[in-house]
Amino acid sequence: MAARVLSPAFRAAHPDEVARIGARARERPASHRGLLTLLAAATRHNPSEHVHRIAADTLVVAGGRDTILRPDAQRALAVRLRHGRFALVADGGHDVLAEAPAEVAQL
Repeated sequence: MAARVLSPAFRAAHPDEVARIGARARERPASHRGLLTLLAAATRHNPSEHVHRIAADTLVVAGGRDTILRPDAQRALAVRLRHGRFALVADGGHDVLAEAPAEVAQL
């Protein structure tokens, strides 16, 4: 999973953190059923019909190296929100918070 949610650059620069994340995942592995349920929910998830109802100020943060959700798709989501704002963390992967916590906190 770390290979998908963390960018290759982050994995190369932070092998100890990747090992820590991997060890934590092995301590509490997801069940097969849980993973299949998550996958099914993700494939059926389409927030587009409800996005217009979100009235809160909303920051959509994307990683420039995200291979799961492209930044342009996340930017489009921010545009569809009434009070949406988009921010790109250029060097981040899908788990941008794990890769750039200080930058995300500042945003």
